[in-house]
Amino acid sequence: MWNKIYFGLLSVAFATMCMMTFWCYNWLGSIDKPETVAANFLNSQSVYWTTLWILSAVLMIVANVLLWTKRSAWALWATFVFFAAFIVMQTWWLGERFNDFSKANNMPTTFAMGIVGIVLCIITAVGVFFNQFIVFRMRDKMFPAIAEIPVSIEKENG
Repeated sequence: MWNKIYFGLLSVAFATMCMMTFWCYNWLGSIDKPETVAANFLNSQSVYWTTLWILSAVLMIVANVLLWTKRSAWALWATFVFFAAFIVMQTWWLGERFNDFSKANNMPTTFAMGIVGIVLCIITAVGVFFNQFIVFRMRDKMFPAIAEIPVSIEKENG
């Protein structure tokens, strides 16, 4: 059941983020004044970031439930791929398009966000790995396997 819930949430999150990406991309093609286009793009970009963080957190919570109940880490890594794909899309693709737009309209450009996006992806990957490690350790401590019960206890109980 948790697999179906996760796939449903992942589908909704993916569709939402695709829509948000299109929304940000669409602002850069607007024919309004460059200052207005830049302000609206930055506003939609902040909504994009907030939405990505919230959806990734929800997916991570459900992925941890799956990890705890089924001892399967695929959902954690699927959440990481979801997060990393949209981070890279926002920082490399849309960020570079915004810098090109800013240069074309003699506006200040932003810092090289692509590098920040890659560093954020690496930090997130390390966090997912340690999350998986900690959940496995906690689960093993709470529910030790029968093979791990000391032999002396088995001999006492016959």
